Amino acid sequence: MEPQSQITKITASNTTIRLEFEVPCDSVEAPIMYDISYTSLDHSCTGDQTNVTSWLECFPLRPCEITGLFSYWDYFIKVQESSENNVGVWSNEYKVTTFHSVYNQTRCSVYGLEEYWQYEVTIIAHTVRGNKQYKHPRYIRTKQSGTNHI
Repeated sequence: MEPQSQITKITASNTTIRLEFEVPCDSVEAPIMYDISYTSLDHSCTGDQTNVTSWLECFPLRPCEITGLFSYWDYFIKVQESSENNVGVWSNEYKVTTFHSVYNQTRCSVYGLEEYWQYEVTIIAHTVRGNKQYKHPRYIRTKQSGTNHI
């Protein structure tokens, strides 16, 4: 059985998920509170990938915001409503992905390269999630002339 109140809108930014509810106005057992459960996979550097679940209380007729989230991360959300006399069942799970943040990018030039050589680029990104090494999917070939930098 689904909760009486329907989630009518879910919006996400890079660090926030916002839930809006349609509260049934003709119900005697109108909800007075919502328990929100949100779960994500912990991608810590320990290698132990476990689910991390947090809870939040929200109230009718006000948007519910889950803040302080990681950008470009999957969250699985469930809602349980409470009325004055009882606690409802948990809703089905909603999967919401926060938006991707564009971090400041630094231009980089590499000098002293040889003409007509192929170079493979390795990028190390330092983010709030830790350090990650990326290999460029293509090789970069220098040309003849000038300063020979990429």
